[in-house]
Amino acid sequence: MGYVIFAVLLAVVGWALATIARERRQRSNAYEEGVTQQREALRRERMDSGEEQEWQNAIQYDPQVREAYEMVHSYGEGAIEELRRAFGVVEDRADLKAAAQKIISERSP
Repeated sequence: MGYVIFAVLLAVVGWALATIARERRQRSNAYEEGVTQQREALRRERMDSGEEQEWQNAIQYDPQVREAYEMVHSYGEGAIEELRRAFGVVEDRADLKAAAQKIISERSP
């Protein structure tokens, strides 16, 4: 009789753990989906304004912008986005290298 109770208890605990894991996955997926939607909306907004095209052209054709981009590229999308924002406000593109160094220093341990 004790084995039956133990087996039932074990089954209930297993079911509860599986339910918790499933709920965590669902919340994580929902969060990731929300972040993806926000990024896509921001990207579309920039594309509509022509800002994104200017940024892409600068990366491709301007050596100073390209150098700064290559410096932060390995630090992920957040670093690239921060550099893109700096690109929009600096008056001298030579200042982008300093901006890239600052972005890197903030992300380095």
